[in-house]
Amino acid sequence: MTCILWLGDFNTHHPIWDENRNSHLFMHANLNKAQVVIDAMANYNLQMLLPKDIPTLCAMASQNFTHLDNVLASSSLQELITEC
Repeated sequence: MTCILWLGDFNTHHPIWDENRNSHLFMHANLNKAQVVIDAMANYNLQMLLPKDIPTLCAMASQNFTHLDNVLASSSLQELITEC
């Protein structure tokens, strides 16, 4: 069995993980960048462990909170995670 744990600053915005109020960030270019992460999630059966709408960055200029970082894991590892 292969287990994958993928953590990082993916620096992408998408409605799957970012708050709906950040819809101004869901521009075509950002959604295309996010699609790379979404495709990897599908190809490797990765689950998003960090819940949607959890801010991981406060932009210095605007003080707006966004969700750039993420935690993804294979289904077999998902059961072992108690909190993220």
